[in-house]
Amino acid sequence: MNKCKYSPDGYFGSKFVTAVVIGDATGQIQFEGYQVSNQCMALVRSEILLPTYDAPELGYIKETSPEQYVPDVYFKGKDCYNNEIMKIECPLPLEYLILDVSTGFPTANNQMKSTFNDTRSIIKTPFSIENRTRTDELQDMDTLALYLQQFAEIDVKRANSLPYKTTDILAGLHLLRYLVANDIFQFSMDQIDPLFDALRSNDLNGVTTWMESEAWQTLLQLLQIELPGLLSSMKQLTPTVTNEQSANWTCSECTFLNDNSNQTCDMCSLILFSNKKMNVGSNRLDLASASSSDASSDNTLPPQYKVLTLSFNQDCTSLAMSTPTTYSLFTISQDNKIDEIHNCAYTEISTIERLFSSSLIAVVSSQAPRKLKVCHFMRGTEILSYSFANNILAVKLSRSRLAVCLEDSIYIHNMRDMKLLHTIRDIPSNRDGLCALSISDENPYLAYPGSTTTGQIQIFDTVNLKPVILIAAHKSPLAAMAFDMAGAKIATASNKGTVIRIHSSIDGLCLFEFRRGVRRVATVYSLAFSPDSMYLAASSNTETIHIFRLVNQEEKPSEVASSWMNSFGRMLGGMAYYLPKHTTEVLTQDRAFASVHSQSAGTKTTIAMNIFNKTLKLFVAGYDGVLSVYEVNTNEGGECKQISQHLLFNMTQNLSNMQTITTNDRQNSLGGSKQLYPTNTIQNESHSISVSSKLTNEKLSTDQPFSTAVDDKDFPKLPLPPKYDDE
Repeated sequence: MNKCKYSPDGYFGSKFVTAVVIGDATGQIQFEGYQVSNQCMALVRSEILLPTYDAPELGYIKETSPEQYVPDVYFKGKDCYNNEIMKIECPLPLEYLILDVSTGFPTANNQMKSTFNDTRSIIKTPFSIENRTRTDELQDMDTLALYLQQFAEIDVKRANSLPYKTTDILAGLHLLRYLVANDIFQFSMDQIDPLFDALRSNDLNGVTTWMESEAWQTLLQLLQIELPGLLSSMKQLTPTVTNEQSANWTCSECTFLNDNSNQTCDMCSLILFSNKKMNVGSNRLDLASASSSDASSDNTLPPQYKVLTLSFNQDCTSLAMSTPTTYSLFTISQDNKIDEIHNCAYTEISTIERLFSSSLIAVVSSQAPRKLKVCHFMRGTEILSYSFANNILAVKLSRSRLAVCLEDSIYIHNMRDMKLLHTIRDIPSNRDGLCALSISDENPYLAYPGSTTTGQIQIFDTVNLKPVILIAAHKSPLAAMAFDMAGAKIATASNKGTVIRIHSSIDGLCLFEFRRGVRRVATVYSLAFSPDSMYLAASSNTETIHIFRLVNQEEKPSEVASSWMNSFGRMLGGMAYYLPKHTTEVLTQDRAFASVHSQSAGTKTTIAMNIFNKTLKLFVAGYDGVLSVYEVNTNEGGECKQISQHLLFNMTQNLSNMQTITTNDRQNSLGGSKQLYPTNTIQNESHSISVSSKLTNEKLSTDQPFSTAVDDKDFPKLPLPPKYDDE
């Protein structure tokens, strides 16, 4: 590599090299190396190089504006006659921006050198290189706190302090990049440049001075960490518990320090749990162990006890569940009674959706992932089937539309006659089949990701069959989305899961912004609005399900004048102007109004909300086969009360308790004749809830509020349409 004047030892050059190692099953390894060209770096420094979304590997030059004059940029090339010619950028070729660099294993006499120091190998817990969820390696505030904690007993101001110095602590490339690129508290280049200069010259005093800066100290306050040696009163990395602090408790959700006389957090209204105190990094470790135990237990579970998919219907009056051998439909009544109204043998269903409380269901099997079947489960008949060119990833139903989502296209059908109305082609790669369909006739919108690199939402009108608006909801790719009942609001979460936003699906205006957490990156599994669109629930791979209240600032009730929260709110309002933008967002974004603490963190869940007997209920269906029902206190919020819990299948039943059920004698394309499964009786506190084992065609629940808007007679038995291809 070319040497750099800032290198005191000559070990590193002016630019980093990206090395790509490719290996195959035969043990062959291939190296490729790339380096940014000097011309590209000059264009970036001049702030005239623009990225392109359609071709990320290319670049365009910014046009001249009143604020900045940009000259024409030329590059040399060769024409078809091998003559050297001069071309103007439109766009710049890849060879102009990126150079190939020879790479390979170092020889014995030329070992690799650390970029800034030679002591990195003795750091026990280096900062994570990147987000690697499979190995539980994440770049987040938890990881940063864990990384800094290992230097608790080191006096970082002493040059001869062993084994670490300040240059050792902050010299990691991946740590420096995270300080600049994280979405919680970003350092600007003006703030970080003094640190770079000190690290390049191995200036211990310069690094120590930078660590005393206001920006670094603000970050430490967010982490609730004190580094030793930076202030005379700081003796260790974690805060020393004084007599005054021992009378306080830290909220495990928002990390706010509360008075011990108050059992509810003044910041987020969560109730104090003595067994859930804050411990940096422990939540993710518990999650990893839970996930590993779940994975190991899955290998020993019988097929009938493995949940493949769970889905609530459009108005939260029914739940569908599939296992490797069967699928089941359950009704949800207003007295919290859960009845199994249908159970049928069917292999490996990957998608099942029920249309409100009608007898229409749409199913996709993983054994035939390109075929969609629409069935009448009460009659035991298949109405029609469609075959598609690629695997079906999601199916969404409304009273008027059926949407089938593939990775690169979405098919929209008329629900009345199943006629194909429109095909949305060449959408950004949507491998998870993420989409949402509004059930409103006034706002009949379909939403799907508009980008693979950012959190854009494309809103599509399924009646007029045209795009409506593209909403820039998040900086990171989307992970979850949901419409409210009216179709006027859409809630989204990115793959980082820290912020949940609600936009108007009509004009794209951001209506609400909620913060699920500050330090923990999470995977949001499900979002659900209440029927009145006043509340939004979010479940994730953490132990907490958050419920947010959709109330504008001017509509919020005023706090008591003497309350600490009122004073703290005024203080934040006064500080907002002086704090960095990202810090202001973290401190001012609304927190959860209510919450549920799950006993099985990491278990994938699907949630829904409904109002029964004038009480808001939250339904949490877990992939462990348990459906929990909670009551939400809409006046005070806080921890939700669990009112019932139901086993969708009972794993403790003996084989002698199994019932034999015979299905309809008519030919049924969904299969199934004689079935064995247990009678599920679930004990909940002092009462038990019986889960019926009868099929719909034998006994229908009379207290189930079936939807009158959708009638079975509207869906006659239709002839099979011609198939697109053979399956």
